[in-house]
Amino acid sequence: MGDLGYAIVSGVVSGFAGVLGTYSLMSVRYLKRYSNPEKTRMESLKGEWNGTIEQVDSSVLRDVTIQISNAGKKIKAKIYYQTERGMVCLNTEGGFHSNSQIYLEYRNSDGTVIQYGSVILILSAVPKTMSGKFLGFGPVRGDVVSGSINLIKGLPLL
Repeated sequence: MGDLGYAIVSGVVSGFAGVLGTYSLMSVRYLKRYSNPEKTRMESLKGEWNGTIEQVDSSVLRDVTIQISNAGKKIKAKIYYQTERGMVCLNTEGGFHSNSQIYLEYRNSDGTVIQYGSVILILSAVPKTMSGKFLGFGPVRGDVVSGSINLIKGLPLL
């Protein structure tokens, strides 16, 4: 292999190492931005939460269900609500910022729909209720939307 071959191999290895290093640092930074709440708080978050969402500038109150499957340093959940166009599923990821403050980023599970945003929830002292606000991009309005969300642990919607 000549000098050109060594230069190419060296460039490829350096590029791969750079990408791997950047990914590792981003992963560590992502996990460090969330706190470790008390174990009982994390465990109480898992499961199904039901309630309502209300968008600002809309008189529509929608039923919502959040299914939290992973509640550790990193929270994973799915948010479901019904619209005139059908059932909406939002994939979320986030974490605790304290024992009571939860931050989630959401994105529509249908990759063809442009819908994304953030939710900030406050978990009650006795972890049976959560309430908070959301801010994001709504596909129907094609604009920024915001509103409130109120949830109760485990009670089915009527």
